[in-house]
Amino acid sequence: MKLDLSDLSSVRLFVNEFKSKYNRLDALVNNAGLILQTKELTKDGFEKTFGTNHLGHFLLTNLLLDVLKKTPEFRIVNVSSLAHTFTGFDINDLNFEHRPYGNGFGAYA
Repeated sequence: MKLDLSDLSSVRLFVNEFKSKYNRLDALVNNAGLILQTKELTKDGFEKTFGTNHLGHFLLTNLLLDVLKKTPEFRIVNVSSLAHTFTGFDINDLNFEHRPYGNGFGAYA
């Protein structure tokens, strides 16, 4: 089934298709991620690294929670790195509009 985590409408379509075919989900592994050399925005207007690596996973997980909770001993695994220790997080500038994007590592971190 097709899923583009950078596109929140794709996440919703994926979940609808998944729920139409399955009534249980034993494990959800949130492991997809990207780092971009140049700044891009998602279709929803978010900086693409943040939109894909965080918002897409968050929406996917929340929309699948009802199916997961129906499954005995379900698991959610969120994979991350230590990259966040190399930079600061500015909640007021999630789209990198007021600070340099550089090589994309700051957005990834």
